[in-house]
Amino acid sequence: MTTHTHKSSQWLTIIILFGILCITLPPISVIGQTTNPNPDATWAAWGLAVEFPNQQPRVRFATYVGDDTPKVLDSTPLQDITGDCTVHGTLTYAGESAIFDGNTYIECEIPSLRTEAKSLAPHLAVANLQACDCLPDQSPFWVSADLTLESVAASNPIFDASEVGFTFDLPSNGANAKTRVTQSSGTFLSPPWTVDAAGKRILAGRYGSSVVAIADYFNGLQYLTDPNWKAYFTNQVTGNMMGQWIESPGAGWRTPVAPNYTLNTNEATVYIGYDAATGSMFNGTLNKLRIDPGCKGS
Repeated sequence: MTTHTHKSSQWLTIIILFGILCITLPPISVIGQTTNPNPDATWAAWGLAVEFPNQQPRVRFATYVGDDTPKVLDSTPLQDITGDCTVHGTLTYAGESAIFDGNTYIECEIPSLRTEAKSLAPHLAVANLQACDCLPDQSPFWVSADLTLESVAASNPIFDASEVGFTFDLPSNGANAKTRVTQSSGTFLSPPWTVDAAGKRILAGRYGSSVVAIADYFNGLQYLTDPNWKAYFTNQVTGNMMGQWIESPGAGWRTPVAPNYTLNTNEATVYIGYDAATGSMFNGTLNKLRIDPGCKGS
C-alpha cells in the first residue's frame, strides 16, 4: 500500500512538471525565429549628421525605418562614429564651423545599412540585399548643408558616397554655383545660384513628404529658417521629381529625374569635402551637413 502511494505521487509530480513545461516553453516551431518589431515598415534609410562643436568634427549615424504615410516608425540609437573618421590635411575653425582650404577632407567608415535595418525590419529588401533597386516616389532621399563657398572656381565636392551609390557637390565658377546630386539613375543639376559671403543653406531630395517627416522626427533641419520649405517639398517634390530649397531668400526648384536608383547596403567609406574619383577637394566653410539616403525596394 505504501509502495503504490509512493509511485502514484511520483507520477503526479512528473505530470505536473510536464504541464508547467508545456505552458512556459514556446512551440518548437518559433524557437530561433527572428522577431520583426516593425512589420508595417516599407522602407529603410540611414542618416549622417556632421557638425563641429568645440572646434572638433563630430559625425553621428543612425538607421531608421518608416511606412508609406510617410512617417518614421523606429530607429537605432544615434551612434557617434567620429572615431571611425580621419581628417586628411588640416582643418581650421571659425567658431563651430570648419574651414576646408581645398587641401583637406574627412574620410569615414559607415556601418552596413543591411545589417542595421535587419534589426528593425528584417522583412525589407534593404535588410536582405547587398544592392537594392529603389522606387523613387516611395524612397526617402535627401542631402543638405549649411555652408559658405569661397569665391573661386572649384568643383566643391561636399559628400562622396559613391560606394553607396550617390555624390553631392556644388560646382562653382567663383560667382555662381549649382547643386549637383548624382545617383546611379542619373544626375540632378540645379540652375545657377549666387555665391554669397553670408553663406547658403541648401536642401535637395526626392519624395518630399518623407523628407519633412524625417526632419521632424530627428529635429534635423533647424538651420533652414524659412518654414515654407516644408510645404514646397510636401506638395511639389513628388513622383519622379527631385527638388531643391536654397536660402536665403528661400526659393524652391524641381525637375524630373530618372526613376529607380540603386542603393548599396554594405559597409562603406564616405568622404566629406573630397571627390574620390578626381581627387578634388572642397573650398569653403562648412557649418552643418545632413545626409539621408533611403530605399523602398521594388
